[in-house]
Amino acid sequence: MDFGRRYFADLNFAANYVLIRSFIIRLLICPYLPKRLILQNNYHNSYLLFNIKPTTNMLNDIINIANQYAVGLEQVQKRKAQWITKHEELKNHLKSVAESLNANTTYKQGYFVDSLHAFDEEMNGTCSGMQCLVFRSGDMPMMVAFSNEKGEKKEFTEHGFQITFTPMVTGEVIVLLLPHFSELNKTPPQLETLAIISNAAEITMDDIDELLARGMELAYYTSFTGIATQKEVQENGTPNIPHHNPIGFKRYETTEKAK
Repeated sequence: MDFGRRYFADLNFAANYVLIRSFIIRLLICPYLPKRLILQNNYHNSYLLFNIKPTTNMLNDIINIANQYAVGLEQVQKRKAQWITKHEELKNHLKSVAESLNANTTYKQGYFVDSLHAFDEEMNGTCSGMQCLVFRSGDMPMMVAFSNEKGEKKEFTEHGFQITFTPMVTGEVIVLLLPHFSELNKTPPQLETLAIISNAAEITMDDIDELLARGMELAYYTSFTGIATQKEVQENGTPNIPHHNPIGFKRYETTEKAK
């Protein structure tokens, strides 16, 4: 008798445990799930998810999301068309700025405007619909020349800066600054983003002049002619230490007495 009561008591406890566990699962999980996605399994006393046919409202939401691709594509095409039109106006304006600088600046390193097409090296092909413009300065000798006993000579030149107006596949145009660099520094220079143009039709030539002025000032502080005069304090108040590239030296004379 004791064994029988104990056996049935254990069964009753196990059954209550399963019911309590199921109740807790229902209490914790089910409120966060749509009721139509919950199916009770009477055999295991648990809750399963099952696939159902979407309602009309759900299908409309899915269709609206899918239609966003068409809207996005239309915006890309619109931005690309705007850049093709603005490209010619911008090229003529950059040429006039370069001509003015070449005629009126004191130091004549030269200023130039280049037109580029997107290029695929693998097939050696171009994309005429993606036209890039580059406003750049010429190279400058650094007045550092080396020679050896064989009569060989080597001089270092600083490459000019470049401000590029580069179209992207999104139809936007990114304006990048490639600062000055030379062979004295083997580390490739980092590009600086000056602007991202979303609607080329809204850009005026006054806006372009502001971008050129900002980019040229930043470029000047990366040149050997301006790195020593860059601002001593950054915008956040911390000291701005100029990044110099020292030249290697080899001793040829000393006052130290030979032992």
